[in-house]
Amino acid sequence: MYKPLCAYACRDVLSTSKLECSEETDMTHMHGAMLKKRATHTAIETSPDCYASDNNFLRTLAYCMSAYCQGVAIWDLEKYWTLNVAGRQSDQPVPKATYQQTLATLPTTPSDTLVVGEDLNRTMLVSAEDYQGSYNAQDVFERMERNHERYGHKTPIAGLFHVPTRGQAFIISYLVSINIILSAVGYRGIQPNTWYPSILGVDGQIINFVANRFGVLSFANLPLLFLYAGRNNVLLWLTNWSHGTFLLLHRWVAWLATLEAILHSAIYLRVYLHNDTHASEAQLTYWVWGIVATLCMSILLPSSILPIRKNLYEFFLAWHVVLSIFVLVGCLWHILARFTRQWGYENWIYTAIAIWGFERAMRLARLARNGIQTAQVTIIDEDYIRVNIENVSGSGHAFLYFPTLTWRVWENHPFSVASTVLPAGERPSQIRYDVDVEKLGSSSDGSDSDSQAVQRQSPTKVGLTFLVRTKAGVTAQLRSYATLPVLVESAYGPHEDLSSYSLLICIAGGVGITACIPILRAHPGTTKLFWGARSQNIIDTMKPSLAGVEVESYVGKRMSISEVLRRELLECSTTAAVLVSGPSQMADEVRCVISELGRQNSRVRVKLIEEAFSW
Repeated sequence: MYKPLCAYACRDVLSTSKLECSEETDMTHMHGAMLKKRATHTAIETSPDCYASDNNFLRTLAYCMSAYCQGVAIWDLEKYWTLNVAGRQSDQPVPKATYQQTLATLPTTPSDTLVVGEDLNRTMLVSAEDYQGSYNAQDVFERMERNHERYGHKTPIAGLFHVPTRGQAFIISYLVSINIILSAVGYRGIQPNTWYPSILGVDGQIINFVANRFGVLSFANLPLLFLYAGRNNVLLWLTNWSHGTFLLLHRWVAWLATLEAILHSAIYLRVYLHNDTHASEAQLTYWVWGIVATLCMSILLPSSILPIRKNLYEFFLAWHVVLSIFVLVGCLWHILARFTRQWGYENWIYTAIAIWGFERAMRLARLARNGIQTAQVTIIDEDYIRVNIENVSGSGHAFLYFPTLTWRVWENHPFSVASTVLPAGERPSQIRYDVDVEKLGSSSDGSDSDSQAVQRQSPTKVGLTFLVRTKAGVTAQLRSYATLPVLVESAYGPHEDLSSYSLLICIAGGVGITACIPILRAHPGTTKLFWGARSQNIIDTMKPSLAGVEVESYVGKRMSISEVLRRELLECSTTAAVLVSGPSQMADEVRCVISELGRQNSRVRVKLIEEAFSW
């Protein structure tokens, strides 16, 4: 960062002095130029051309470097001279003479000592005290920045209002702890120091370093923030964790990043107020964009609470995207206006943008692969409809876009895939499910009804079936259509392989059955389904898809989950897996019952899989 440090220290001492070619500048028009505030509360601007051509500045700097850079290779000094004397911009001029040529033009040793901040109108000496203060300031700053970079990196290994599982709580604890630890270690203060006057002392340095650390950590959390939020998150494929788990982590990382941004801004506000420089700093571009980013992050948190996500989802989503764009733009311009591209902080923002861009590109690729299809809608009863889409394959769940239902063509909704093949040659209202087309099983009475049904069934073709409970918005509008255009973004969330468990128990609530059916079909062992539904119609509709599965249904009444699981698991002498798909309350109850059974009977060994649909 500062190599050779002695040369940077010499130039830093001279940077506050006015040269003969410097100009007085109106502070209200400062936008990142090389400006220094003078004791008279006026500002001076020294351009790169001025630094590269001013004889007094070049000779004073050359003599300072010769005095304090003894032992440093001439080649290193010449390299510094060419690249940094005029400044640190990419397109700046080179000095009019090399370091050695400038040093050779000195007629005698300078006799006058420069007072920091006063005009540099002749060749002068830099005092040992001023040099050491500048040296210390840049030395400790470089050390802190290295620590910021090291401590600001966190391995993405893997809410707020949902109670996490023990595994999720462990990861959340890690994220919180590592942010606290990395914000608290690796600081060092040293005096004399020209950047942080003695009136502040060592504590003044540490305060600034802590503020910088909070800023770096907030930036380092941004890539994780966007990574965890995406449904095309590579960690989903690597860890096999659910999207819900990553959304929970997304919310916690958002809290951490926002808190760190607030602390970064608040500390610097206090420092500038103390130094009586807030009025001028607040007019600078970097300050304005930093405030924009911090405010947007602060607004995002309360506007993303569970009631808003649940009841005003489309508003939440649009608002979330808009403010997130302002956060990225604000952070990027904050850094570019303050440091240009000197320290690489902008790379955190570029990484977050790349992650977000990749996620959106993958969505478009999935849509393009499936193209525009036709959705066939069949009304089951007053609560449920079935949606069939031909010529599309997939498993797990898919996101459906219905562009003709709303002007907000980007709106999409997730639905679990209930079936991946459709009967061929029949209209939606005439489809007759005589038998499950993917898995044939024997009937309970041992008859050959299934084989007879196979003879009656129509040929099958590739397609997806969704069961939808119509409430409000788009799902309610679907009831008015027999067919309509649809875009399918699929497929997401392949189901976990449970073939190693001899017994599979599924507990479903309502349309939660759609997540259970593919797993029940694919399981080679004993399968049992306990299904609570609001009406008999949806159960009758899905009977053909459940051939070979032992089904116990509860229509219009509450299922006793505790009784069901005790009966099935306490007498179980084989390995068992329990899949729950339904409201979050149902998933919580299943988890509590299984935990209790495990404590009461050590022989109970159960694999629990949750497919709860909730925010």
